[in-house]
Amino acid sequence: MEEQTRTKTRRLYMLQEDVYTPVVGEEKRYWFKKAIDHLKLEVSINRYLEANGILVRRGRARCAIHGGSNPEAFIILDSGRKFFCHSCQAKGDIIDLACALESHENTWTAVVSLAQNFGVELPSPTKSEGWTSWQKKKAVIRDSALEALARSYQRRYFRVFGGALLEGIGDQLEREEEGRKLFKDLEKTARIAATNRMARNG
Repeated sequence: MEEQTRTKTRRLYMLQEDVYTPVVGEEKRYWFKKAIDHLKLEVSINRYLEANGILVRRGRARCAIHGGSNPEAFIILDSGRKFFCHSCQAKGDIIDLACALESHENTWTAVVSLAQNFGVELPSPTKSEGWTSWQKKKAVIRDSALEALARSYQRRYFRVFGGALLEGIGDQLEREEEGRKLFKDLEKTARIAATNRMARNG
């Protein structure tokens, strides 16, 4: 089964190489890097783990790299783009994770495999300027959506917890000041919740 996967990946690698054959030297490296960066944006670590049957809760999971059972050891960072395991010290991005779990011979076969498995169309010299422009716009939209969702969570948490935490403060000015501090303190928690939700949705 593993050998079949490797054979399929090698075949996919060769097919993808055909797209890049007209491009040489610095320009080829440029398009390779663009393809890799685009893949990292499109496939989150959360999504990859869940597709492989690994439960992710609050940005943490068991580490499939060393086969651990601690559901808190593997931490997902940077909006689902980076990981770190407290047990085996493994760290990296989605491509490093795929290389570790799928035994890829090089970075590019991991990129092609991820693109195929998650339906990601990679940029290449044959793509139009309009396609590249749309990918940039999608990244801006994704960031704006994350910000809006985080603010929504922050307001919701404040409504839920603010009343109970502030009701014992009699002085109006002190209550307002503590309310501002609480709202600010909830920002990090809200951003984590928003990031995890967007990562679950791909």
